[in-house]
Amino acid sequence: SPDAVILVQTLYNPLTGVLSPVTKYIIDRLNDCFYRYVEENPGVITLVDVASKLNGHGYYFAIIHPTVSGNLEIAKTLLNTLYDMGLGKSKTPVITTRGLNTIEYLGGCILNPTKLLPI
Repeated sequence: SPDAVILVQTLYNPLTGVLSPVTKYIIDRLNDCFYRYVEENPGVITLVDVASKLNGHGYYFAIIHPTVSGNLEIAKTLLNTLYDMGLGKSKTPVITTRGLNTIEYLGGCILNPTKLLPI
């Protein structure tokens, strides 16, 4: 559709320590491709810079998955972009109840295995 709005998020580097330079190199190359595409094809996609919001802030869990706080930062970044584009009415996420990080949920399931059963 010629009227579609396509948002593409930059990738963030979730790792620290020994592997961080390797993943940083790979992720930086991928993000460079996104930026180059936007430069060479203006108006086709809107690039949302999630990387600068999450890199170095510890917003990850289980190697690559964002934490609850990381997901909130991603949501805020996307909402700000949509608002700035005139496609959103608010920069505030509508879900304000704090969720659980995976480790918190799994810990609760270990203590109460019935949580894993579909009801």
